[in-house]
Amino acid sequence: GANFEHPNYGPVWATSHLGDPTISLIGTDPEDHPEHAWKVVQMLEGQGGDSLFIKTHPESNHLYVDTPLNPEPSIASSVAVFNIDELDQEEPQYEVLPIGEWSGIDEGMRRIVQPEYNK
Repeated sequence: GANFEHPNYGPVWATSHLGDPTISLIGTDPEDHPEHAWKVVQMLEGQGGDSLFIKTHPESNHLYVDTPLNPEPSIASSVAVFNIDELDQEEPQYEVLPIGEWSGIDEGMRRIVQPEYNK
């Protein structure tokens, strides 16, 4: 999961689902946002099911969602990226980063997992 500040609901925890493309956002601030605490406040639609990891960073406004176990090669080899600042939209969109394609690796199934921050 990933923790970040949602533009409408304050602090949330996000988790992806193995069996479907759903990403659930759960409110986590019972003191300042008690009406949203420990409740699903938003469901996002990702690019496909079979996600393992979801990631962000305190200095980033992006939420990265991988799908390495998806049977579709183009989905398994890419990462969906949501702009956290735009999660207040009715149907937030994501950008697909085709990491597997960019890698130049041509053999076998290119399964991509979430990025790691090193700076």
